[in-house]
Amino acid sequence: YCQVPNNDFDLRIPLHSDESFQHGIVFQAKYIGSLDVPRPNNRMEIVAAMRRIRASSF
Repeated sequence: YCQVPNNDFDLRIPLHSDESFQHGIVFQAKYIGSLDVPRPNNRMEIVAAMRRIRASSF
């Protein structure tokens, strides 16, 4: 039995305290765009949509 050395990645343990949420958590984000993607109906359409999204992000 090997114990995990730290709990940094345990999703059951809150990352921030309740007090942090009272004051707000500040972070920076960059808007890179938007893209309308029709709902895929099968695997081939899913793969094609993923490729379109990846190609449009460059």
